[in-house]
Amino acid sequence: MIGNTNTGVIIGWIISAGAVTLLQQFIQWRLRCRKVRIQNAAVKDCATDAAVASLRLEMSTRFGGIEIAVREMLLDRILYLGRAYLRDAKVDADDRRRLVNMHDIYHKVLGGNGDADMIMSGVAELPLK
Repeated sequence: MIGNTNTGVIIGWIISAGAVTLLQQFIQWRLRCRKVRIQNAAVKDCATDAAVASLRLEMSTRFGGIEIAVREMLLDRILYLGRAYLRDAKVDADDRRRLVNMHDIYHKVLGGNGDADMIMSGVAELPLK
């Protein structure tokens, strides 16, 4: 009986040691999986950040170009209409209001440089229709 008891204890220890080893292996495997997921997420975040930065640069370049184009077109329109009103020597109240609004946007929003100021001052002195 004593031999059987010792054998049972030894077998119990072996089974327990095997179970603990398996549990340790499982925990280490789960930790490695978690570490890989975190690293992959960090790589994805970095890639996403780089893509977003690239997109922001592209959009600011495009919008900057569009802003310049709109400013130049608005200046052309202000000069064209202003010269037409000066040639006619009169202006409708609504037309002058719209022209003043365009000029304000040209200056205040788009950073215009004052190219149309002389024409605008002439239009301001015109009699209304």
